[in-house]
Amino acid sequence: MTNFKEKKFLPVPVVQPKQEYSQNEFAEEVQEDYEAENASVEVIRILVKIDSRTEPQTKSEVVMSKIRTVGKNSNEFTVRLNSRDLADVRSWKIAISAVTANLDIPMKEKDFRELKQKWYENAKNKNIFACAGSQNGQFIWANAIYDFATQKLTYAQKIDETKTYDSVENSLVEMNNTCRPMLYPVERTSEDVFREFFTTLYRTFPKSEVLVCFGMALGTIFWDIFQKKAEGVPPIFFIGESHSGKSTIVKTISAIFGLCKNSDFMSGNSTPYAIMQELYSRMNIPVFIEELPPEIFGKLTPAVKNIYNAISRGRGKKDGVEKTKILTNLVSTSNHFFKDISLELLSRIAFVNMKKGEFNLENFPYFDVEKRKELSQILPVFLRYRKGIVLVYKSIYGQLNKHIPEKGRHISNLAISCTMWYLVNSILKYPLVNLTQMVIDYNNTYKGYLNAEIKSSDVILNDITRMVEAGRLEYGRDWKLVESTLKLNLRKYVEKFNIFNPKEMTTPAQIRLQVANDKRFDTKTIPQKDIGRAISIDIAENSYLLEKLQNQQRVASVGWYSLNNEKEKKDEK
Repeated sequence: MTNFKEKKFLPVPVVQPKQEYSQNEFAEEVQEDYEAENASVEVIRILVKIDSRTEPQTKSEVVMSKIRTVGKNSNEFTVRLNSRDLADVRSWKIAISAVTANLDIPMKEKDFRELKQKWYENAKNKNIFACAGSQNGQFIWANAIYDFATQKLTYAQKIDETKTYDSVENSLVEMNNTCRPMLYPVERTSEDVFREFFTTLYRTFPKSEVLVCFGMALGTIFWDIFQKKAEGVPPIFFIGESHSGKSTIVKTISAIFGLCKNSDFMSGNSTPYAIMQELYSRMNIPVFIEELPPEIFGKLTPAVKNIYNAISRGRGKKDGVEKTKILTNLVSTSNHFFKDISLELLSRIAFVNMKKGEFNLENFPYFDVEKRKELSQILPVFLRYRKGIVLVYKSIYGQLNKHIPEKGRHISNLAISCTMWYLVNSILKYPLVNLTQMVIDYNNTYKGYLNAEIKSSDVILNDITRMVEAGRLEYGRDWKLVESTLKLNLRKYVEKFNIFNPKEMTTPAQIRLQVANDKRFDTKTIPQKDIGRAISIDIAENSYLLEKLQNQQRVASVGWYSLNNEKEKKDEK
């Protein structure tokens, strides 16, 4: 890759088209269709719900009605009634009674049929969507639609101006779907937002592995295309120490997709089944997971192949097999990682290990949620290039396959990320990111992780670091530090590790086997004063752990000196 020139690397030009904006025009005429002594019923819209997740696409109708009750406890409700609710007058009464008890409707079946006919003649239609994302030649937000063919962006007019788009009345996405992204209007141009963000991102997170994973996450915008051409899209994991910046960077990615609230993230302790359900809830919008715990990693390993290749996952039920389609990718943060790493698993994921203090986040402006909302304007900029994305990807993949000697899935994974960063460079009109260097750095990291023993050693060091941070390993009893060498009582460490990690039980023999080929570990136990027989670990290159241990040793030494000084004074008296 030393002769890997940028000019040959990305030969496909991208021409930036113009983008048009418009507003949908909805008449605000509301038909007062039925009025009783204590209530009135108005039909606001006939909603046509479009579900593009099915093949073929399905449509169903929902009547959105407004119910007003009168009297001492008067109130107003908006309800959506499906075809079953409108089958007959009894079903209609039951559906309405679900929202209010203050309603008495003395209506005959014949009158109800006439009322339904009146609705269809007078009420206006509005399309809503079962899920958000890329579908049927459009990209759908809760408040906007982007048309791929015309490159026209349309903001939906509100039916009820007193409410937000995150409401039954105004949302373009079905309210029972947990993913309802927003395209937030800004006073600046989307190009200005784009330019400011990516220059800030690169200045703050210049590490190649971070950029590769960020690019792969952006690639979810064209997930359906990459699934066909690359035949696999890797789930992405930002792993590492607490306060290393991994959640910060993932929140900027989610903001680009219009998801800016904490509730837009899944909890890390969600079951694999719940995660798979979320992968069906949206199209070309990642499922974002905050802090996956170690026990979920073990359960998630079999699902990685399904996610990578978008293979439907079956679940046995009494009445047959329930299949869940996968329509998007996964982006997660965690302090942990897969315990049993293999080439098969490693080639199907993208990951970066981030360390505390590695990045300067002091002046990073996107901690502010209002500032992050601006980033939603970046997505329409990328959507303009959907038509040419295949040509760019093929060109990049060809170059990578030619210059990287190690063949495998990771080449197509890298090509996805490079495609997105090529678009960034093209839109900015200068090479913000050196793609060649980014590829070389990530490929070297990938090759290093192919050694399972070294990876296991890193996992063990991370476990030791977490236990030190939590104060579960005691200086002078479990460990001590000799310059940059950690002396660790392995037996005591394993006992405490098993107490706090009952689902990941280990033994001294297993740890010795895992670190056998790592030169940093000397597993021969030698008697040490105070702590007993201990192994030696060279942590000179692990500056974070070394600093933690030095600080704890210093504090413990001061406390020991003060305690003994007090004892000497008492003895003198």
